[in-house]
Amino acid sequence: MPYCIRVDHYKTEFYTGNGNQYSGKEFFEILGGKDKGKKVRLLIPNNKKTRLKSNYKYKSACYVEYIYKEVVENENNIFIIGNVKIKGISSVFKAFSLYKKRLPEGEYYLEIPDEPHPGGSKYEKISLFAKSWFRIKFPAKPKSAYYLHMGRESDGYITVYIPNVNPTNTWTKIYNHLVTCREAGMIGIIGKVKVKSEIK
Repeated sequence: MPYCIRVDHYKTEFYTGNGNQYSGKEFFEILGGKDKGKKVRLLIPNNKKTRLKSNYKYKSACYVEYIYKEVVENENNIFIIGNVKIKGISSVFKAFSLYKKRLPEGEYYLEIPDEPHPGGSKYEKISLFAKSWFRIKFPAKPKSAYYLHMGRESDGYITVYIPNVNPTNTWTKIYNHLVTCREAGMIGIIGKVKVKSEIK
């Protein structure tokens, strides 16, 4: 379940007596994303009364630009290298995509993370959110799996490259910003990503 997803809390049960690792459990229904409608039971740690936040205020919709800069070829594949710019974050991030599966230039909706992606497991020492990827809605292929994610490998997605210097200051910063954004009136949509090319 992604951070900041909206839920409908309907019950809390607290344990009595001592010696429990948890103080109780709370029950709620997920209101958005892939698990919309699913009912969940969540344990509450001893040092908390709840793990939920009430009256949470989302930020306005995010806007991400992915600018193709150059084409690079190695012995195995051809890649597009580019820059990712995110409204609200001053840093510019390096990114790359597999050339033959690249997104066409255009503007697409960006969704909240759907499920943990095993491809991010190897990067969890760099970011706790390495397996949390943002799905890109591609109208030409509605069942497609284009994502904005972190890593050093790409299969056509927008892959934010993790540098060797200060690697922990990259994807966590992006995730914490994007996951708190919402497109007004659209369930599960955090904003838009625009893909454009500066390759001559």
